[in-house]
Amino acid sequence: MLCGTDGFSYKFEIYTSDENNPKYRKPKEPDLGSSANIVLCLCRNVPHNQNYRVYFDNYQASISLAVHLAKCEILCPGTIRSRIPNCKLPSDKEMTKMKRETSQEFVAVIQGLEHSSVVWKDNEIVTLISSFTGEIPLSHVKRIDKKENKSIDIPCPNLVKEYKDTWGVSI
Repeated sequence: MLCGTDGFSYKFEIYTSDENNPKYRKPKEPDLGSSANIVLCLCRNVPHNQNYRVYFDNYQASISLAVHLAKCEILCPGTIRSRIPNCKLPSDKEMTKMKRETSQEFVAVIQGLEHSSVVWKDNEIVTLISSFTGEIPLSHVKRIDKKENKSIDIPCPNLVKEYKDTWGVSI
């Protein structure tokens, strides 16, 4: 579903598996897999070269989708599974051993376009990818310290804050 920041739905797509059929794709539209193809279909009405932002979660997210949207100058932050090839971020197992509030960023140039991957440990470990923002500037978010049973501020990467503020989900 393609929605605006006010929650108004502009377009929705029902999964039928036709999005994988080349005859239903636009010319020069790549086959990025079922979930990403749905995002591409929804983005056909989003003006290119105007830096609109399209947010998605790890079900749709992939490096190839982020690169394709960046080539269209559609900005895209989204959660992504931690299995990013050739990404030098710590694994979930390594992050589990680190203290809460730990974050790390890996920036890569893919097909001439810069993409940032950020991993952050809060109550859970979350990995995000973006074509327009990264870890810095850090902001602060309020969390409950269970040991001291009080509210504390912990550092939060800009990409996480941007995603959370706009997407409207708890990560």
